[in-house]
Amino acid sequence: MRRLWIAIALLLICGGLSATEYFTIQKNCDFLTNSLEIVEDYISKEEYKKAVSFIEATQQKWNKCETKLNIYLLHNETETITENLSQIKEYAQEKKTDEYMEVSNKTKRQLLRIKQSELPDLENIL
Repeated sequence: MRRLWIAIALLLICGGLSATEYFTIQKNCDFLTNSLEIVEDYISKEEYKKAVSFIEATQQKWNKCETKLNIYLLHNETETITENLSQIKEYAQEKKTDEYMEVSNKTKRQLLRIKQSELPDLENIL
């Protein structure tokens, strides 16, 4: 009977850690996606100074989130997104709308791929 309780406790711990990972990744990916959409709105209205300041604030928040995400994800995925944020900031400063949109869309696709890779479905489990 004791072994059964230990097994149940271990399953609960694993389930709790998995849920924590899932919600942490979802929350941070949604945050960054929403931030990129806000910056796109600023850039489409040609409010480049607001866009740059919002990107800087987003970068600071992302750097804090990145340490949490590195626990669960491969480091190169988060580093790529960090590099993309730097490029986005440069393009906003230089008022290069087309280049900004390209990198922004690329980053959104990366975030979506990360979110989908963490979904608890049969494809990801196997």
